[in-house]
Amino acid sequence: MCSPFLIYSPVLTVFSASRRMKAILFTLIRAFEFELAFPPERILIKTAPLQRPFLRDEEGAQLPLLIKPVRVA
Repeated sequence: MCSPFLIYSPVLTVFSASRRMKAILFTLIRAFEFELAFPPERILIKTAPLQRPFLRDEEGAQLPLLIKPVRVA
C-alpha cells in the first residue's frame, strides 16, 4: 500500500514555495516606489473577460508605471 504522504508531497512543495515567493515579492515591492507615468484621466478600464487598464488614444492593454528605489535616510 502506498503512503498518503507520497501522494500529497508535490502539493505540499507547491504550497511552501508560494510562501517563499510571497516573502520575496513582499521584500522587493517594499524596496520601490510606484507611481503612474500618466495622469489618471488618461487611464480607462475596459472589461472583456477580464478588467484591463488602457490609455486613451493608445492600442492594447497597458499601465505604464514609474518605478524608483526607496530612499532611506
